[in-house]
Amino acid sequence: MEEKIGGIMEKYRYKNEWKLLFLSSVIGILILVIAIILSFKIELFNVEEAQLILILITFPILIIGFHLYAIKVVEKEFMEVHSAQFPDIYQYLEEASIAYGIPLPKAYISLTSAINPCRDDFGLRPYVLIGSDFYAGCRENDTPEALRFMVYHQVAHIALYHGSAWWYIFGAVALNVPVLKAFLSHSQEYSADAVAASICPEGAFHAIQLSTVGKDNYVYGNPVVQIEKGLEKKTMTDNLIYRLTPYPSYILRIRNLVNSDLVEESELSKTTVKQVEKK
Repeated sequence: MEEKIGGIMEKYRYKNEWKLLFLSSVIGILILVIAIILSFKIELFNVEEAQLILILITFPILIIGFHLYAIKVVEKEFMEVHSAQFPDIYQYLEEASIAYGIPLPKAYISLTSAINPCRDDFGLRPYVLIGSDFYAGCRENDTPEALRFMVYHQVAHIALYHGSAWWYIFGAVALNVPVLKAFLSHSQEYSADAVAASICPEGAFHAIQLSTVGKDNYVYGNPVVQIEKGLEKKTMTDNLIYRLTPYPSYILRIRNLVNSDLVEESELSKTTVKQVEKK
């Protein structure tokens, strides 16, 4: 366990993540420097340009302010996970924080009907957010391993610094340019998937499938078909489309996990025949 606590984050962090953040920060710094230089050259009566430059210069402060505001909104709107309520999530939360060597993060149950807890902000938050439908789906389909994986996945985002204010600042350019945003958001999800799967691989496919088709249709998905689709050879056009989507599809997530040997095909292929019969 020592090796996992000490080096698990960087060991399983997706290879391009730091490169993309570095590129984003360099472009951001150049924009900031140019804005400062222009601020000394601009005429005082040119109000519109002055306002634009002021926004660029104060952008890091604005980002941190928005970050704090978003956190407070969640605290006011959503029900917080506690040892006395939603104890299963709280247990996984404690386990994950110990495994990753970080303080216990806050967690909330989303009141929205979104089934996928990861899609709203690509992991860019300092707390765990579990959608009410996803949570209900785990219970109704008797897949606690899916819930465990999802909690570990989201805590991994926090341990990987994805929810920190400085990640927002340095990644600001990438997160606002469509192509770079797709690359960075994909990298973040692959990293969190890999970290979580290194500890609880048995829940990886179940969580991904539940997030993709919903709690009512979960039992009708065939894991073997999904794995074959994820691993089949893609054309250049397919790869381009997949990589430019705002959020990585289940196909890319499954392929990345299997190709990295974090989750064996046999592990992903566990069927839910008895659940289908029960339906």
